[in-house]
Amino acid sequence: MFCEKCGTKIDDNSLYCENCGAKIEHDEREKNEVKIDAAIESEVHPDIGNNAESEAAYNPVTQINMEQPNIAQPYVTRPPVYKAPMEKGKKVFIAEIILLVILAVVFYKVGEKQYSPETAADNYFKAEAAGDWEQLYEMMDLPDSPLMTAELFANTMQSTKVRDITNYTVEAGSDLFGGDKDIVKDFTCEFVVKGKSGTSTENISVVKQQEKKWLIFDEWKVSPSDNVVDNFAVYIPFDAKATIAGIDLNELDSDPQKEGRRLKYILPQMFEGKYEIRVSAPYRAEYADSIDVTPYNNTYYADNMLLESNILETVEPICTEFLEKYYENSLIEGNSYDQFVESVKHIISENYEGSYNYENAANLLNNNEKVTKMNIKSITYSYNYKGQTDDGNLTIAVNADVNYSIDGYRINRDWWTEKETKEPFSDRSDEAYGSFVLELVDGQWKILE
Repeated sequence: MFCEKCGTKIDDNSLYCENCGAKIEHDEREKNEVKIDAAIESEVHPDIGNNAESEAAYNPVTQINMEQPNIAQPYVTRPPVYKAPMEKGKKVFIAEIILLVILAVVFYKVGEKQYSPETAADNYFKAEAAGDWEQLYEMMDLPDSPLMTAELFANTMQSTKVRDITNYTVEAGSDLFGGDKDIVKDFTCEFVVKGKSGTSTENISVVKQQEKKWLIFDEWKVSPSDNVVDNFAVYIPFDAKATIAGIDLNELDSDPQKEGRRLKYILPQMFEGKYEIRVSAPYRAEYADSIDVTPYNNTYYADNMLLESNILETVEPICTEFLEKYYENSLIEGNSYDQFVESVKHIISENYEGSYNYENAANLLNNNEKVTKMNIKSITYSYNYKGQTDDGNLTIAVNADVNYSIDGYRINRDWWTEKETKEPFSDRSDEAYGSFVLELVDGQWKILE
């Protein structure tokens, strides 16, 4: 390579000319090579290019064919064409590509094992043995439901699956195909529980998900069939509202079935375990209870609702007045059924019918006794929500235990002389039990039967 400024020969990799100090531009190497070729040609054949004869004389073809066919042409040595060495950046780039390929292969092999169904089954039982409910929940194939939360799952597992497992093995079982064509693989876990003899087994199934992990790996999750109860039924009064675990039943089943005087809610899936249910209804105290949800107990009835305290205060005087009139008319005065109905028409329903019971009450005493006074000492009431009438009126059932005493006399007849004498008695205690139904009509409680 030669310096473009002074013509001094310099090293191909030089940045500056050693003679004049000029900066060497390496992209001008081709220009220098052309100049070198021209210089060599002029030294060997100085007449070339000056006239046609000299050029023809130099032409090897002319020389061979016309003048000197057997004389070899002179060999001219030219400097080698410069070839730039591979840049360092290109070498690094190729090395990086090779490294990335190796890492990709390793990543795929590790990921293939990490996301295999065997690893999913083993990790699931490992988490169960450790009581890691949060990790266990993340590994399950669960539907989107308000009753399938991590908190409810932890509560369920804490009450049903806490075991001191010392060791375990997980073995693959048969492969099945689900209805949605996802592959299902079964596994059997054998384990030993501390303090118990022998081994226990638990079967689990893992389901391949439709979406892949990292776009290339199959993702497997455990089927929750062993921990979930399907189609749990809850019955409540049809004018009531209820929550389970704080969730409105209408959010879980928006179209409950009406069966008689009840509403039937179907909860498609919920974890096995205990849940709190709360029921509220017009004129009744809020009802709270604990539901034990198991595969063998999948139905619950919320029937034992009590009336609100202010309703009891309203109903009890009505019931007491009814009983007093009932005994007064039937036992003391001996009035007819129609006379009795007239005396209580302000507290009975238009549909009231109780003639049979009234006549039975009138015959409680012997024909030879007469009651002159009745004193009700106490009445113990118990109430139970009954439902609604065909007209939509709220009804309740009332039971009454009555403690009372009576004054009167017994008529003694001498069969020989046919003479009658009165033998008085007083404060004779007795008990009676009665039941009747009240309905709420236009805001007023009326006795229906």
